Amino acid sequence: MRASKLLANKIFAVEAEYFKGVLEFLNSNDKYEAKDFTPDSGSSAMSVQGDTAFLSIKGAIFAYANVFTQICGGTSLDTLTQDFNLCLENPNIKNIIFLSDSPGGEAKGISELANSIYQARNKKNIVSYVSGSCCSAAYWLCSATSKIYADKTALIGSIGAMLSISDDSEALKKDGIKNINIISSVSPKKNEDINTPEGLKSLQKIVDELGLIFATDVAKARGIDLEKVKSDFGQGGVMLGMQAKTQGLIDEISSLQEVAQIYMQAQNTTAKNMSFEHRSRKLKLLKLGV
Repeated sequence: MRASKLLANKIFAVEAEYFKGVLEFLNSNDKYEAKDFTPDSGSSAMSVQGDTAFLSIKGAIFAYANVFTQICGGTSLDTLTQDFNLCLENPNIKNIIFLSDSPGGEAKGISELANSIYQARNKKNIVSYVSGSCCSAAYWLCSATSKIYADKTALIGSIGAMLSISDDSEALKKDGIKNINIISSVSPKKNEDINTPEGLKSLQKIVDELGLIFATDVAKARGIDLEKVKSDFGQGGVMLGMQAKTQGLIDEISSLQEVAQIYMQAQNTTAKNMSFEHRSRKLKLLKLGV
């Protein structure tokens, strides 16, 4: 099975143009098969400096680490969750800063981690900083933190869900292949035909409900009315940092150095020239001094 077909059967909270690019990449590389997207252990993208932990949300988000997270620097939600829980359990860590440069990704598990982040806000300082982008699933996570800082050129938003379905019926018909599904009598709605109004309506209902859960979680975490999220938060579009601040998606325009200094000042640590290594997903803290 082509890897692109596997991705097309998942629900995503991701910036649409990025998702289109992912599918084009996979369709143009025949060497990637569905088996390449089986879970593996993944590598941590956590770095600790003093009493502050930095958790990186980089590239496309997948439920588990796979070949795509390895070659394109994506984020494993499973690994990120484990790292977050380790930070919560460690009494020496007082501050947790999520570092986002992500278009979003697979919706699976995002709401659960976002809720965990929200519930932990009274235990530790939990904030987020956006360097390049914080879209869809990434924004879902970062909106759950107490405060969102961002660079003025960062892209923020893309709130909502999407489902991409691969319909290969015409290709199979051309090749003389006919799939026959025998479904139990008690399950008439199992595997509904998407080419019928009823089947399409059922899938639209799922996507709509997930999008509403997303918007509701954002409203709760940001302490605002759901209607404001629906009307002022881009309606699925994205906006630059300054407009995002005006509309209420983020709290402050800042730099990573400034944010780090705010939360690391208790131990008189100065952070200078902090940067990300995009390919390896490893955060590099350069020239840290006292």
